[in-house]
Amino acid sequence: MEFILTVPRVDPQHRQRMIEQQLRQRGIILNKHPSGNIGSLMEAMFDIPRELFLPTRFFHQAYDDLAIPLGYQRYSYPPYVIAYMTEAAEVSPTDRVLDIGTGCGYPAAILSRLVKNVFTVEPVEELYEDAMDRFQDLGYRNVSIVYGDSRYGFPQYAPYNAIFIRDAHTEISPYLLQQLAINGRMIVPLRKESTDEPTVMDEEGMCYRGEPQEVLVKLTKVGDNMFIEETLMECGHSTLDYENNNNLQHGKTRSDYDTAQRVFFL
Repeated sequence: MEFILTVPRVDPQHRQRMIEQQLRQRGIILNKHPSGNIGSLMEAMFDIPRELFLPTRFFHQAYDDLAIPLGYQRYSYPPYVIAYMTEAAEVSPTDRVLDIGTGCGYPAAILSRLVKNVFTVEPVEELYEDAMDRFQDLGYRNVSIVYGDSRYGFPQYAPYNAIFIRDAHTEISPYLLQQLAINGRMIVPLRKESTDEPTVMDEEGMCYRGEPQEVLVKLTKVGDNMFIEETLMECGHSTLDYENNNNLQHGKTRSDYDTAQRVFFL
């Protein structure tokens, strides 16, 4: 897939509109970290041009409330979902973070403004090469990317204060759980059991219909083999089709979701 870094920038007003309508109105906290040593999530979302991380044919949809197909059955989550996952992980400026499923690299770029180091793993060689070139060309010096089986993470630099898993799975790799630091947080979309309702996709993979098929979960490691699991929200297919996902629509905010917790052991 061809990406170019010399495309014209989208008008910054589109980014500001995205922040106000997609983030603020849904309750995303955008203030600076209390330490004062780190930029805010809002600044990162405003300053980093998402259009430079997407296939050029989706240039004009960079700040729409949509997931964007990257090819290879992979998608870039909408800006709101990326911000929501980032906020839920409660990252700090000294954190070392693992990002599983680099994709286009935009989520790792956002994290690079908020934490000390980002290590990211991409299992699709073509996406890995595109993202590596993009990080180098755009100067993301605190982002390290590796090509490999994402189930095994990046053990060389473990433990991690936060781990993000970008693609839905039916279960969580024990290797990744082992690489999470004590009091570390993992944000992961888990695939629910399939329903009988059909799923429909248009020619570019932009529209899915059906019941929510994923649940976004936060795991906090409270002991060597002990975790607290919180259910954050339900979402649609990896495209997160908002037209058919009332949980992420109609001005609902994070406080509108009931958070379920349970404790489990490896």
